[in-house]
Amino acid sequence: MEKTSSLEKDVRHCLQGQLAPFPALLYCFATIDFLGALFSGRADKKAPTTQQSIDYMTSFMNYTFENADILVNLFRHKLVHLAQPDPVIQHNSEKLTWRYHHDDKRFHLRKVQLPQ
Repeated sequence: MEKTSSLEKDVRHCLQGQLAPFPALLYCFATIDFLGALFSGRADKKAPTTQQSIDYMTSFMNYTFENADILVNLFRHKLVHLAQPDPVIQHNSEKLTWRYHHDDKRFHLRKVQLPQ
């Protein structure tokens, strides 16, 4: 219950205009990692946590594999290990970047073609 309350507080803080998304994203991905481990039945040191997170996101959160893979690679790993996401990642043959649109939800998980 304490983790749920803390997660709700961080996400609410982010959504109410405080413009501090990284703590909420980090907490969300930590929760997804935890639920992915429960879902797969593996929480050992050699568990494939990235794949477990993607499996959980596609099975229960209605993400496509592509979106889950992009989100995990763009945000989860870098937030967990480096405290900030890379500005650009290579995903298949595309270079992807991210931008924070706090007041415009139309851009959520939307790919926008940028000029070379």
